[in-house]
Amino acid sequence: MDELYDEYCVTLPRQQDVVERRAPVVEKWSTLLQGTNTPSLTAVASFLLSIPITNASTNFEYSCKEFYTYALKEKALLEAARSSKEYKVKKSI
Repeated sequence: MDELYDEYCVTLPRQQDVVERRAPVVEKWSTLLQGTNTPSLTAVASFLLSIPITNASTNFEYSCKEFYTYALKEKALLEAARSSKEYKVKKSI
Protein backbone atom coordinates (compact mmCIF):
# COMPACT_ATOMS: atom_id res chain seq x y z
CA MET A 1 0.00 0.00 0.00
CA ASP A 2 2.92 2.35 0.69
CA GLU A 3 4.17 1.74 -2.84
CA LEU A 4 0.83 2.79 -4.31
CA TYR A 5 0.81 5.95 -2.18
CA ASP A 6 4.36 6.77 -3.28
CA GLU A 7 3.29 6.41 -6.91
CA TYR A 8 0.28 8.65 -6.25
CA CYS A 9 2.64 11.29 -4.84
CA VAL A 10 4.71 11.13 -8.05
CA THR A 11 1.63 12.23 -10.02
CA LEU A 12 0.63 15.09 -7.68
CA PRO A 13 2.48 17.89 -9.51
CA ARG A 14 0.65 17.06 -12.76
CA GLN A 15 -2.80 16.30 -11.40
CA GLN A 16 -4.38 19.76 -11.43
CA ASP A 17 -3.32 20.45 -15.02
CA VAL A 18 -4.63 17.09 -16.21
CA VAL A 19 -7.94 17.39 -14.33
CA GLU A 20 -8.68 20.80 -15.88
CA ARG A 21 -8.23 19.55 -19.46
CA ARG A 22 -11.28 18.97 -21.58
CA ALA A 23 -10.37 15.44 -22.61
CA PRO A 24 -11.82 11.96 -22.19
CA VAL A 25 -10.97 10.19 -18.93
CA VAL A 26 -8.75 7.66 -20.73
CA GLU A 27 -6.63 10.46 -22.19
CA LYS A 28 -6.36 12.16 -18.81
CA TRP A 29 -5.05 8.98 -17.19
CA SER A 30 -2.67 8.40 -20.07
CA THR A 31 -1.29 11.92 -19.78
CA LEU A 32 -1.02 11.69 -16.00
CA LEU A 33 0.89 8.40 -16.02
CA GLN A 34 2.97 8.97 -19.16
CA GLY A 35 6.68 9.14 -18.44
CA THR A 36 6.31 8.07 -14.80
CA ASN A 37 7.50 4.93 -13.08
CA THR A 38 4.14 4.02 -11.57
CA PRO A 39 3.42 0.35 -12.34
CA SER A 40 0.93 -0.18 -9.50
CA LEU A 41 -1.07 2.97 -10.24
CA THR A 42 -0.99 2.14 -13.95
CA ALA A 43 -2.34 -1.35 -13.20
CA VAL A 44 -5.18 0.08 -11.09
CA ALA A 45 -6.12 2.62 -13.79
CA SER A 46 -5.91 -0.05 -16.48
CA PHE A 47 -8.20 -2.36 -14.53
CA LEU A 48 -10.77 0.33 -13.77
CA LEU A 49 -10.84 1.59 -17.36
CA SER A 50 -11.36 -1.94 -18.68
CA ILE A 51 -14.63 -2.46 -16.79
CA PRO A 52 -17.56 -2.14 -19.19
CA ILE A 53 -20.01 0.59 -18.32
CA THR A 54 -22.86 -1.89 -18.70
CA ASN A 55 -23.53 -5.33 -20.06
CA ALA A 56 -27.29 -4.92 -20.17
CA SER A 57 -29.41 -4.39 -23.23
CA THR A 58 -31.60 -1.35 -23.10
CA ASN A 59 -35.35 -1.86 -23.29
CA PHE A 60 -37.38 1.11 -24.54
CA GLU A 61 -40.71 -0.71 -24.90
CA TYR A 62 -41.84 -0.69 -21.27
CA SER A 63 -42.27 2.04 -18.72
CA CYS A 64 -40.46 1.85 -15.40
CA LYS A 65 -43.76 1.12 -13.65
CA GLU A 66 -44.55 -1.77 -16.02
CA PHE A 67 -41.13 -3.32 -15.55
CA TYR A 68 -41.26 -2.85 -11.78
CA THR A 69 -44.60 -4.67 -11.62
CA TYR A 70 -43.21 -7.47 -13.81
CA ALA A 71 -40.00 -7.78 -11.79
CA LEU A 72 -41.88 -8.13 -8.51
CA LYS A 73 -43.80 -11.10 -9.91
CA GLU A 74 -40.73 -12.81 -11.39
CA LYS A 75 -39.00 -14.46 -8.43
CA ALA A 76 -36.37 -16.07 -10.72
CA LEU A 77 -35.44 -12.64 -12.08
CA LEU A 78 -35.03 -11.19 -8.60
CA GLU A 79 -32.93 -14.17 -7.50
CA ALA A 80 -30.70 -13.85 -10.57
CA ALA A 81 -30.29 -10.12 -9.92
CA ARG A 82 -29.08 -10.85 -6.38
CA SER A 83 -26.58 -13.43 -7.59
CA SER A 84 -24.33 -13.98 -10.57
CA LYS A 85 -26.74 -16.42 -12.22
CA GLU A 86 -27.89 -15.87 -15.78
CA TYR A 87 -31.59 -15.15 -16.25
CA LYS A 88 -33.35 -16.43 -19.36
CA VAL A 89 -36.54 -14.61 -20.29
CA LYS A 90 -39.38 -17.09 -20.67
CA LYS A 91 -42.22 -14.71 -21.44
CA SER A 92 -42.76 -11.10 -22.36
CA ILE A 93 -44.26 -8.48 -20.10
